[in-house]
Amino acid sequence: MYRCDQNYSLSRAPFWERLSFEQFAIEKQIIEESCVNSKQDLKAKLLQLMPISFPLETPQWEIRWCNATYLNQIILILRVHQSIIDGTGLTKILVEQLADQAPPTTTTFIKTSQGTTSTTGYFKPRFGGLNFAVNLCRAVIVGPLTFVLWLYWAFSRRKRNFLKSDSYFSKYDKAGEIHVNSSISVCNSNNKSKRNENSDGEQQSARNRLKSIYWTSIDLPKVQRIKQITRSCLNDVILSAISGSIRKYLIAKCEIANPPDLGVSIPVDIQNINEYDSHEIGVNYVMLTSPLPTNTEGVIPRLWEIRHLMEELKTSADPAVMFGVHYFLHSLLPTSISRCFINLIHRNSSVCLSNLQGPEQQLTIGSHRLRKIHYWMSPPPNIPVLFNVITYNHKIHISVSTTSQIITCGKSLTKYFKDQIDQLAYLLSRRRVPGEVRHRKRAAEHIAIDKPLSEANVNNAVSAATPSAQVDLSVKLTAVQQELFKLTEELDAYPEQRKEISARLDELKEEFSILMKEIRRRKSIAEYGLNNVMINID
Repeated sequence: MYRCDQNYSLSRAPFWERLSFEQFAIEKQIIEESCVNSKQDLKAKLLQLMPISFPLETPQWEIRWCNATYLNQIILILRVHQSIIDGTGLTKILVEQLADQAPPTTTTFIKTSQGTTSTTGYFKPRFGGLNFAVNLCRAVIVGPLTFVLWLYWAFSRRKRNFLKSDSYFSKYDKAGEIHVNSSISVCNSNNKSKRNENSDGEQQSARNRLKSIYWTSIDLPKVQRIKQITRSCLNDVILSAISGSIRKYLIAKCEIANPPDLGVSIPVDIQNINEYDSHEIGVNYVMLTSPLPTNTEGVIPRLWEIRHLMEELKTSADPAVMFGVHYFLHSLLPTSISRCFINLIHRNSSVCLSNLQGPEQQLTIGSHRLRKIHYWMSPPPNIPVLFNVITYNHKIHISVSTTSQIITCGKSLTKYFKDQIDQLAYLLSRRRVPGEVRHRKRAAEHIAIDKPLSEANVNNAVSAATPSAQVDLSVKLTAVQQELFKLTEELDAYPEQRKEISARLDELKEEFSILMKEIRRRKSIAEYGLNNVMINID
């Protein structure tokens, strides 16, 4: 795979042939870059490398490395053409070939239409390959009609890619209903006058040029807890946060009071469930489209809407239909025409989300720790906003890139993304994970289990119910009440510490409930022992 050259067959479909050792030079594929002194220099370097395409006469991959002096670390930049390998294959190479010690494998039991099956590997299978064989049979029946509908929607809904074109928002600006921030190029009158002077080719290249990239990380356990409480998937929570972040950006930056619903394209892994433990790699994904409810207000309703849309996508035959579209178009038509048809299907999508499952543990390469992993996937040409998510070492690493003239700041987009996750976590903070309620209830009420009352037990209960025995519980109860009153006042006085104060309030409320139950239990046992006569007959 590492010594390949692109060639074309009689059907004009690309394939790869192996180069000879004389034609291949490893020093041309591994390139040393200049030192990076700040994060801004790294962003500038990435923005410079991303638009550069590979020459057809060279292998379609390269590795660039540089020394980050501000971090005292080495940064590896791997560029690979999407026709060689997908993200799942790259993570397999990282875990199986590059890591000093591979993490332990896990066995996953999955319910499919054919029954319960198990698979063992480093990563869990995705939904696209679970029922792929059954969906192929369904695609034979509904495939042609679905493809015709996709092409019809590409022309009938062509104005719904709002983030790519400024026509939707400019009509509001002319009417005076929406006044977009002057920092956004689409509504800047100076930029409009400059665009009138440029040629059509320069306008198109300026619109497709990367405006901003940014990357950040959030804690994975926080997102997993949201997933478990709502009984949804990690992908659903991420999509909900993306939808909310775009909505908040349009409201805050562009002053759009009611943003419309957008479209999102999602790569779906169609690899067979039995092939996850194999060592073969390749390209095993298709790109599907789905609505993105940016018009829905509220983080919880948005999450339910996303969950409903993803359930419809998982139970449909769209992955198999898209696989058939790729197969027959590339086999029967020239490459340029087949790519034109496929790009038409994703014409109305404004956002692309690529979600990868990485190693759960930290890896080492050559006795050096691998700290972070960020990646950028090349989306279809009409999609302006790209989110890339990968889980690694109990973190979710997010990278964003945008070519939109509306959303021009990737840093603000990632900030709003983290705000959406924090808001979801706060709203669900008083909800428990399924199974956790029963466990905590048993732990709190284990002292309230009824026992047979003998004479010794009654005497002990009466003595325990005396004022001298209950003084400790009364003191504790008074202390808890005082602290509750104090924290309630501090909750309004210190809004920046709202999370810590709320967490402590929940603990005190639970402790207050346990103390009250124990006092009532002791009082009831004491009354029973005083009002009843116990007679022992030897």
